[in-house]
Amino acid sequence: MADSAPLQLHLDEGCRVRVEGELTRHTAMRALREFERLARDLPEWNIDCSACEPVDSAALAWLIELRKRARREQRPLHFEQLPTAIRSLARLSQVEDLLQLAPAG
Repeated sequence: MADSAPLQLHLDEGCRVRVEGELTRHTAMRALREFERLARDLPEWNIDCSACEPVDSAALAWLIELRKRARREQRPLHFEQLPTAIRSLARLSQVEDLLQLAPAG
């Protein structure tokens, strides 16, 4: 998509990883590598996805993979401000409980 913002991950002052731009099958693997680099030494993972657009099912797979890794490494993981599209995919795929998503607010 020509209008898509390039994927960027940033670590903010509050030790939150902010994900911005396209999180799709074209960028999910790069997002995983970048997340690993940024979050390696954080005691817990807080991920702000409010600026993820566009997203597809690969974004959902990315979230599931992070949940799996957090469990394996025994780290708390919190997803913040997930876009409606990701929440809809999680609901349709019946993985809301797996992801431990808080109700949208």
